[in-house]
Amino acid sequence: MDNLSLISSFVESALAGKRALMANSELRLEPIGDTLQLWAKQEGMIASARLAQTTASVILKDKTHYWPSLHNTLLDNSFLPLHPAPCKGFYQYEFAKVPPHYEVNYTDGLLLLQAWWQYQKQEDKSGLLGMLVWHGRTWYPIRNIDCKQGVLSILSWGNEISIQPAERVVWLMKADAKPAGDGIIHPDAGQNGAGTSFSDPNAEESLTPSLMSSSKCIGNYLLEAGLLSTAQVDLILSDQASTGMRFGEIAVSRGWLKEQTIEYLMKHLIMPQQSTSLEVPEDQVETLPSPEEVSDRLKDVSPKSIHDRDTLVISGRLDDEAS
Repeated sequence: MDNLSLISSFVESALAGKRALMANSELRLEPIGDTLQLWAKQEGMIASARLAQTTASVILKDKTHYWPSLHNTLLDNSFLPLHPAPCKGFYQYEFAKVPPHYEVNYTDGLLLLQAWWQYQKQEDKSGLLGMLVWHGRTWYPIRNIDCKQGVLSILSWGNEISIQPAERVVWLMKADAKPAGDGIIHPDAGQNGAGTSFSDPNAEESLTPSLMSSSKCIGNYLLEAGLLSTAQVDLILSDQASTGMRFGEIAVSRGWLKEQTIEYLMKHLIMPQQSTSLEVPEDQVETLPSPEEVSDRLKDVSPKSIHDRDTLVISGRLDDEAS
């Protein structure tokens, strides 16, 4: 029995609440007490399911070589990732009924926002139920997604859900509402297989200065996301014309965005989208400068009043996760 078959047997047994005993050269499935546990030869226990529960649940080890296969198989069987498990280093999945003809997605808030933009651009939408978000053990239809002061607000009927851009969220998209050619960016689709959309928690989180192409100005993305106002973008462009500094440098130097926020957007939203449509020539590649370089350049920039401008406050949580 290969690994994927054994993993499938584990998930199916967990869903049915049945005990099972099987193994291959790498993995071992065995019942222990009231649990069904999956062990890897080189890693120890990587997943466990409680068999005597009303709602089937599984805990999955965050950092395991088998995470992509286990995660995809759990999603395919309507197990949703909800929150960290009491057991350190594990994440809790619980069974929840998924409406037919929907694709389950598990991504950060920025990718949900991007998917919403693309869904809104379609001429033939799937009515009011094209996209749903999981919150409080219920599926809510998404009416709109707005971003204010670095926080995403998901509007539904009689409810508003606030999440951080880097916070992971479970959401659905109707199969016939999916953009042609899978326009939604899945950062790990090539590594973890097609058919399920998710952000791998095992992916490296450190952010390094990113590259920017001129194919679409970063200001457009920040406007669409609600992270900057039109007045702020206009002032940055004016500064850019007189100083030659980059857009991101000026936004950071004026205190409207933090450098980590710019880097997070570049890595998780702007660059993945641009890489699908354009290769940037080496002589056009730019990198975000260090804080020391920005400080040196600002010494020669005449200060301008911004008291009549909206000042953006970015919450600390995004910076913590992006650092």
